[in-house]
This record gives sequence, structure tokens and C-alpha cells, in this order.
Amino acid sequence: MSLHIRPRRAGRLCALAAAGLLALTAACSGDDDGDDDSNGNGNGNAAEETPTQEPEGTEEGAESPPPVDEETAAELEAAVRAYTDAFFAPDADAAYAMVSQRCRDLVDPEVYAAQLDQAAADHGQLTVETFTVEHLAGDEAHVTYTVGVPEFDERLAGQLWSRAGEDWKFDSC
Repeated sequence: MSLHIRPRRAGRLCALAAAGLLALTAACSGDDDGDDDSNGNGNGNAAEETPTQEPEGTEEGAESPPPVDEETAAELEAAVRAYTDAFFAPDADAAYAMVSQRCRDLVDPEVYAAQLDQAAADHGQLTVETFTVEHLAGDEAHVTYTVGVPEFDERLAGQLWSRAGEDWKFDSC
């Protein structure tokens, strides 16, 4: 069964693929109706959320959160690198399998595949150059990483990932 997507949601679908790895500006420019204020991280809040904000209830000068478990951070980084590699291969089936179910419910696999094809055609095979876990709490994490293209790198800050079973999934839709 394929999902049918309303035209007003096209901008959000582009944000899914863009936030999934990068802003597919060229592929999405004709689809956005201009009233989506998404900042590319899929949350629709243009300047309201920053990945380094103190968690709610934490006061300035309070104790910082505990350090991120190295093993968990390594698993998360491996997932982000695998997703990035699949995204730019492009291997739509592999990349789509690394997207959370919540996000897959929002985008048709054929639309997603077309966006990956366009990204690979426009930019070739990009890989993760830097990676940082910004916040990790249970099965949710915010990560920032770069692929060496400034217009994309700014959209890869504070990206949400969630764990489903043993696997980390892109969840920034």
C-alpha cells in the first residue's frame, strides 16, 4: 500500500529527507508552498530549538548531565554513518530502513527514494566528517554531524535519533 501525500505536506516531506541527512534544496524548492518555517531539522521551529539548550528544569550553573556512555555513543555514530552512506549511495531501501517508523509513516518510500537519487546526483557520495552526541537520554539522542557541505552541515545540528529495539533510527521528521 502506498501513502498518498497532500501537496501542503510536500515541504515537510522534503524536510524529512533534508533533515534525514541534508537539505535537498534543489529537489524541494518547487514543492514548498512557502508557509513552512522549518529550519531543516524537521521540527518546524525556525529558531526556537537549539540542540545545546539546557534540559527543561535545569538551571544555569547546575550540574551538567552525566557523560554519554562511550559504547552507546559508538553505536549511535555507527548508525549515523551507515545512514549517511546509504543516503548518498543512494541506497533508498537501506536508508529508509534506518528511518523510524514514525517518520516512515509520513513519507512515501518512492518520494524518499527520488529525493535520495537527487541528492546523490547533485553532490555525489558524502560521508560523515565530524560527529558529536549533543544529548542522550534513554532511547533518544540529539546528534550533530557534518558532511563537509556548509549548507547541509548547518541542518545536521541537533538531529533527533531514537532507539528501536537494538537499532538507532533517524527520527527527525
